[in-house]
Formats: sequence, C-alpha cells, structure tokens
Amino acid sequence: MVLSVGNPATRRQTIEQLEKSWYMWLLQFPGIAEQWLSADGWRNFRDWAGHPDADQVVAEMETTGSLTPGLNWYRANLAPQTLVSSPPELPPVQAPTMGVWSSGDIALLEGQMTDSAKGVVSTFRYERLEGLGHWMQLEAPDRVNDLLIDFLTHSVSPWTSDQQPSLLPAGQVLHPPRHLDPRDRARQKSP
Repeated sequence: MVLSVGNPATRRQTIEQLEKSWYMWLLQFPGIAEQWLSADGWRNFRDWAGHPDADQVVAEMETTGSLTPGLNWYRANLAPQTLVSSPPELPPVQAPTMGVWSSGDIALLEGQMTDSAKGVVSTFRYERLEGLGHWMQLEAPDRVNDLLIDFLTHSVSPWTSDQQPSLLPAGQVLHPPRHLDPRDRARQKSP
C-alpha cells in the first residue's frame, strides 16, 4: 500500500506537477531552506505544509534539531538533475499493490499515482480519498486504516520469503500464520 507518492518509474514531469513540486527545489539549498521554513515562528512551514500536527512537528524539530536531517532526504534522493533526467528504470512490482491519493494533496497530482499501475505486474487497486490533504493518514486515520485492512484481508495471502504472493478470493479473510511474526524469526535466530 502506498500513500500519496506513486512509483517513481512512472512519474510524469508535467508543468502542473512541477508547480506542485516547487518546494523540492527550494529544499536543495542548505541553510536557505532551513531559514525559510523556520522564519517567523515557522510560519512558512505551517502555511505551506498543511500538517495537521504542525505544532507538535515544530516542537520536535526544535527539540531534536531534525529539520536538516529531514531535508537531507530530499537532497539525497531528489537531486536537481531529476528535473531534466528520465525516470529511473526499476523492475516491475510483483506484489499486489494499492495506491491511495487524496484530492487535497498539496504536492502531488493524481496522475502520478494512477500511472503507477503501469509499473505493477500483479493487481493494482487505486483509491481516491476526497477532501483530504497530503497527510491523509493523520487527517483520517480510520478511513486509511479501513482501506489498509480491507486490502490486506481481501487481496493478499500470506507468503514466506521463498514464495510469491497470491490473491485470495473476494470475501476470504486473511489470518497470517504465526511463523510470519517477526519476533518468532528473531527468537529462531538467537542461540
């Protein structure tokens, strides 16, 4: 399940998407981006990000100094040359996939999510959530969790690392076997 951000191999650099992605280019400037976001009591961060827990996020960034490390993710993964380069060549996704996009997303267009189906060889399910922003999992956690539970219980059967996923018939509920519990794997590895 992916929220908001579609498969990078199927991205389209349209003018509309570039307009929504303006902030990625600002974030490439160390010091400048930090100053712009935190100026005037973090007013630009609050106004632009639309984060439902902005006060908590700002307090955390001030306490831990985590703004620059967070921006470094953009600097490392979305370098300026991505503006003019071709999308990366990635192998197709083998597992059943669900993409969820929200109509109020400030940063991403719907097409980058729906086009992600082209990069999936298994099933691709698309869900559009109306009226929510980029932070849909925080704005409507019950709606997002209901989609996740429905997808996991009705679309995918449990598998081990040496098996491929398979689809379950509609209405069949998934009950993962105990051997998929990560704590069991850790206990098996310890002497």
